Amino acid sequence: MSDPGPPIAEPPDSAASPLTATVIAPGWALAYGAGVLLFNVALQAGARSEAVLGPLRALVLSASVGGSPKALAVALLSGVVSIGSYALMLLPALATAVTARRRGVRFAEAVGLRAFPVGRTAALSALIVIGGLVGTGVYSVIAGALGVTVRGNTAELVSGFGSGPAEIAIAFVLVGIVAPFVEEITFRGIVFPSLKAAWGTAPALLVSGGIFGVVHLQPTIAVPLALIGIALAAVFMRTRSLWSAIAAHCAFNTVSLVLAFLLASQVR
Repeated sequence: MSDPGPPIAEPPDSAASPLTATVIAPGWALAYGAGVLLFNVALQAGARSEAVLGPLRALVLSASVGGSPKALAVALLSGVVSIGSYALMLLPALATAVTARRRGVRFAEAVGLRAFPVGRTAALSALIVIGGLVGTGVYSVIAGALGVTVRGNTAELVSGFGSGPAEIAIAFVLVGIVAPFVEEITFRGIVFPSLKAAWGTAPALLVSGGIFGVVHLQPTIAVPLALIGIALAAVFMRTRSLWSAIAAHCAFNTVSLVLAFLLASQVR
């Protein structure tokens, strides 16, 4: 891990001040992104195996008093897989916390979790939601014209889950709250500022956005996800608070999930 030096004394809203108080070496940031990708591949391959899903489905069936045991089993397994993935994502956060504590810096400041402008955050969140949905829709139309069927990670998650309250609650907790919080700390709070400090803003935006798009393991929407990752980094830079990016990410994921469940209910 690189030595970030002493904290810079400029006020936190200064455009010249760093986004975060602690960064890691760019090589470690890239190695970490590759590690998350490989770990996600292994987790999802295991989750799709009947050797894993079968026993869990039988356990849920024995304890279930209603609803769809298969759907609940898929929901629970998705939760376990997500928790495993998020646990790996938080490893750099733990390393950052240790480094920050040694330097007398609070973890919140180390990753940019500082006070945020409410009005600007709300406006930027609305732009992320509208722009993300419209952009993804346009991308889907263009891809479809080229013969590529676009299937987003949210739509895939909804199709695998049932429509029971337990499955829906698990989906919204994971996708609407946990995922944005963990992913923003990781990709915008640690990876992006580290690359920005070493390479400059434009390369950091492109590389961190690309990593964000790829680690979701959804090839047909990797490009829109990468662009959303870049937009969230821009929100972070604009407000200088990671809470703003988290709020925008939560809003986008929640709206996307609501729309996906509504569409699935129309199809059923």
